Parts: sequence; structure tokens; C-alpha cells
Amino acid sequence: QPPAEGFWTKDTTHYPMPFTPFGASVYLPAIDRAAPVMGEQLGLLFEGFEQRCLGGEVYVHFVPVGGKERPPPPSWVMWLASRIVPALRRRDRVAENAIASGFSEQLLDRWETEWRDAFKDEGESFKRVDLSALSDEDLLAHLDRLKDFLDRGQLVHFRLNTAYLLPVDDLLVAGEDLLGWDSVASLALVAGSSDASAEPGRELRTLALRFAADDAALQALDQAGDDVLDRLREASPELCDAFRAYLDRYGHRTASYDPGDPTLFERPALLAGLLRDRVSAEDRDRREGGDIAHDALARARPALAHRSQADRDRFERAVQLARRVYGNREDNIFWLDNQPCAFLRYTAVEIGRRLTARGLLARANDAVFLEEPELRGPLTDRVDQDLRALVARRKAERAWVAAHPGPASYGTDPGPPPDLSPLPPALRRVNTAALRWAQLLFAPETTAAGQAELPGVPGSPGRYTGPARLIRDEAQFPKLRPGDVLVCPITTPAWSVLFVQAGAVVTDGGGVLAHTAVIAREYGIPAVLATGAATQRLRDGDLVTVDGTAGVVTVNQGNDPTAVQRP
Repeated sequence: QPPAEGFWTKDTTHYPMPFTPFGASVYLPAIDRAAPVMGEQLGLLFEGFEQRCLGGEVYVHFVPVGGKERPPPPSWVMWLASRIVPALRRRDRVAENAIASGFSEQLLDRWETEWRDAFKDEGESFKRVDLSALSDEDLLAHLDRLKDFLDRGQLVHFRLNTAYLLPVDDLLVAGEDLLGWDSVASLALVAGSSDASAEPGRELRTLALRFAADDAALQALDQAGDDVLDRLREASPELCDAFRAYLDRYGHRTASYDPGDPTLFERPALLAGLLRDRVSAEDRDRREGGDIAHDALARARPALAHRSQADRDRFERAVQLARRVYGNREDNIFWLDNQPCAFLRYTAVEIGRRLTARGLLARANDAVFLEEPELRGPLTDRVDQDLRALVARRKAERAWVAAHPGPASYGTDPGPPPDLSPLPPALRRVNTAALRWAQLLFAPETTAAGQAELPGVPGSPGRYTGPARLIRDEAQFPKLRPGDVLVCPITTPAWSVLFVQAGAVVTDGGGVLAHTAVIAREYGIPAVLATGAATQRLRDGDLVTVDGTAGVVTVNQGNDPTAVQRP
């Protein structure tokens, strides 16, 4: 049933496809529990958010301070309330302390010297657990440890989100004030600093070079399915080890935020296909993220020459700190989000294997179509309830919702956010930064202007013409050929291996700060986001021109697949 109270908006930026029941039952509660830390740490005027899964689609309701949605108050009421209401005064003190203490850098120091290594090491310990050797009781205890791992990771993730807000906002404001630049131009200054985005593609290229020099290993890749490791072991044990090491380093992450979705580690044939394409592809020259940032700095510094030393120092400080936090965002999502989701999936599938052996499920992977309590029940109470009909219905429902999405929102829109100018300076600064971040992350989807043109939001600069290829989930990754335009609902950091293939990317949702835009800038390919209907309007093979600077996708007449314009 839709929510009876409040305004709820569908979050297609993070959840473009319907959630599995298992994923929704373990992941969404962890997010809801962690989200309030942002307001508590930075003084934001919200207490967190609630998420509701309707038919697998996720709707979000932001909870303001005080817990009740109201129309924005008049400016004089906002001024008075922020100075006399105890809850708002506490938030103001928190904001003042966060700004004065160098809060962002402190959190980044903790990530780089403490948290990241701790979560990496704990993840390594989970990799080594032989799930099949655990008793039913121990397997459920393992599931509980993983849920705790996810909970703790999300708390750190949302703390690090607050570290991201002020430095990125300072960069955007400095770019606007000192150079007259928009957000896309200013974010070019930090391209190349997200190593977590570029590393999987860079290492895939390196691995492809090794395969290109070994004919036997290349032959083993041809027509390989999920038996690719067996083929490689016979053809080239050394490259088999390298292939396995790549899977172990980058494969233990779900391709979405859903712990029910498969991982690259489970589907080695996908990696084999990507490698075959890398070996056979003629790598074109493209600007990498570092080149984009270098060019942006080369434009900015001469333009600032007439400014005061204080202005120039302000600009350099903003760029330096923004570059540091910018790369952290993708990095922490891999270790704190996608990795725990992978281990949760493996555990659910192991439970599914046991239920399949008892005749309760048709196959082990069907376990993700059960909610967590439904999975636990047969292992604890030993009641052999046949779950196959329930799974079949859930699969059908998910497919139906994917083909017939629900409305964009439920409830009455409370209108635009309140005027923040009457707030005390610190409270105004942190909330203005958070509001700008949300607007650039969740850009409103656009409406197509004409049959040949699909407007959107500029995500990564440049212009590219090539054949469109629609990719909705990781099962369709093999469709993407070198030079294709990746057209999808949205991407997560785990999709970064595709960006080494793509000539450009077009999405239905997202904004200039969405992961798709971040990764596209790292790989130096044009991106247009928030088109609203690219996956409905475009077909496989359509020849399209992606103008990532203007934010427009043009469907070319004739659709000649040979007319590919290189950047």
C-alpha cells in the first residue's frame, strides 16, 4: 500500500531497477538507521529519511527536524525559530563546530589511516569463510555478522558524506564567484582524483595486454562461459592466476545497491568477454581525468591573474581539498556498501542451496526472492514449507513492475525548500551546501523536446557519435561493444569496468554529482544524465551524438552504424 502520510519520491538515482525482497529487507533498514548521522554531525535541518519499498521500487521521505512536514515558513519565522527553538540552536552550534574544527579533513584522515584498512581487512576475513562448511546455526550467525558489517559500514559512509559536502560546495561557489563557471566546469578541476573509479578499467587494460601476448590464453577466452577458469588453467596457469586475482580484487561487489544482485565474481564469463573486447579493440586516444583537470586549471589560473592574492589562495585551497574528498566518495562506497552487499548475497545463496537440497526452492539463486525472515525460518524451525510458488510469484511481480513503473511520487509535494538566508551563518552554510549537493545528485528528469533530440543534464564534457547500446543490469554487460554509447537507467561504481569500453554514456536519471558523471569524467568520455526517457526512446543500434558539454543527445538520421565520430 502507498504511504498514507508525507511526500515520498521515487529514488531512481540509486535504485533504477526493482529491489529483490532479500535486498530490500536487509539493505534499506541499514540505510535508514545510518542516515540521521549526517544531520547530527553537520547540523543539517533533517533527522534522516525513511525508505519504503513498493513493488520493489524505493520511495524516500525526508524527515525534517521535529519530524513533521510543513509548508516552508515565512522568512521572519525562519529567522526567529533558528535563534530561539532549542533543536535549531543545537544544530547551529553543531554547524559552527564542524566548520571551525576542520571537520572534513578530520574525517578523511580517519578514513585514510583507520577505517578503510579496518573494513578491507574484515572483508578479507569474510572472503575466507567456507560457507558450505558451516552448520545451519553458524550460517545464520554469519548472516548476522554481515548485517552488522553493513550497518557499521553505512554509519561510516554517511559520516564521510558530510565530509564531502562543504569542500565540494566551496569549490563550486569559488568557481562561480571568481570565474563565472557553472558546476560542470568547476568539477572538471577535480577530475582524475577518483582512483577507485578509474582503477578497475586501468587494470583491465593491463590484463588485456598480458592476454594479447599469449595466444593459448586468448584461445581459451574464445567462446568461454563460466568454465573460463578451467580453460585458462589448462592453457596458461600464470594468466589463470592473474584472471582470478582480478576477480578477487574487483569482483566481490554487487553491480547495484541490491544485495540480491549477482557479482562479477560469480560470473567470470562477463570478465572473459570484457577481456576479449579489450584485446581486439583499437584503443582510441581519449582524455583521461587527469588531462581534463590539467586543462581546466590551465584555463582557470590565467583567468584569475587579475584577482587579489586572497582570491587566488581561496581558489587553490578549494581545489586542493575538493580533490581530496572527491575521490573518497567512490572509494568508500566500494568498501562500505558494494562489498558487504556481495557477502550478504553469497550467504543468501548458500541458504538457498540448502533449501533447494530439501526441495523447498527450485534453485539456490531463488533465495534472493525471499525476505530475510523467510530465509531464516526453515533453518531455525525446520518446517519444510514449499517456497517455490512464492518465489515464482515474486519473480513475476518484479518483472511486471520493471515493465510498468509506479508513479514518480506519492503524497502532496510540500513545494520548494525554504529560504535559508535568514539562518545564522554556520547553519546557513552547511544547509545550503547540502541542498546544492542534493540538487546536483538528484537532477530532475527532463522532457524530450523533439523526436530527434533528447535533452538532459551535462555530466562530463565532450562530444561523441556512436551506436546506442541499452544496458539495464549486469546480465546485459556483454552487449556493450567497444565504442558503443552506453544507455542505461543509471550506473553504480561497480559499472566502471564498462566505461573503458564505452564512447559515451547516457542515463535516465542522476545529476552532475551522480556516480555516472564522476566515473565518466575519470575516463574522459562525454555523459548526458537525467534524460528521463533514454532507455525508452532509444533502441540498440541507433546512431546517436552525445554532447556532454551541452547536455543533449541527438538521434542521427539514417542510423549509419559506420559513422562513428571519435572524441
